[in-house]
Amino acid sequence: MARNQTLQTITPLFGETWFEKHQRGLLWLLNFPMIRSWFRWCLKIHRYDCRTRITQIGPNRFSWGDELFRENGRWHLRRTTDFRTHPKFAKRLYYAFRPLWWTLHAWDWFIADRIVPALSWGFGSLTAYPDFALNAAGIANINKTGVSRFSTQLEWQINNSFTGTWASELGTYYAFYMADQTNTEPKLVVTYTVSGEEFIPQIQII
Repeated sequence: MARNQTLQTITPLFGETWFEKHQRGLLWLLNFPMIRSWFRWCLKIHRYDCRTRITQIGPNRFSWGDELFRENGRWHLRRTTDFRTHPKFAKRLYYAFRPLWWTLHAWDWFIADRIVPALSWGFGSLTAYPDFALNAAGIANINKTGVSRFSTQLEWQINNSFTGTWASELGTYYAFYMADQTNTEPKLVVTYTVSGEEFIPQIQII
């Protein structure tokens, strides 16, 4: 009987968390006069897309033109954002500097993560699957003879309550891949044990 079942899906290393962690360095590269044209070209941010200072970048968007203004006694932030329907800038960052990422991956995988974790760059998981452990409802949803269907929901949809703080002029979003997205096929890993009974075939000699 199955004891532990885990659903695993591919998520790119260059996700929201990675961009937030390295936001300062990315913005420096995007805005420093001597190299910004080259770095923006690497990410396919063209001159007609943005001619001014970029103030934020994520896997599928970048922003510019931050401006504080006061209205009805409250301060607001006005920002222009260029959104894409896919993680364009994460992909461009990966492909433009792929030799660098794989060099860091080799360093982390063979040396840093095993011997000196403090020197790790965090690229040991460049090719790994992140784990999503299924609860009882998730395990029960697995179709053993057909297609298993799962959905993506926000926390307040699941709990039917919102625990954050609402603010004007702001928004939130979440993104996910469908099962047929290229290079993001999910993988189901099943860990199981067999019963202690053994089947011994009966042999009849004639």
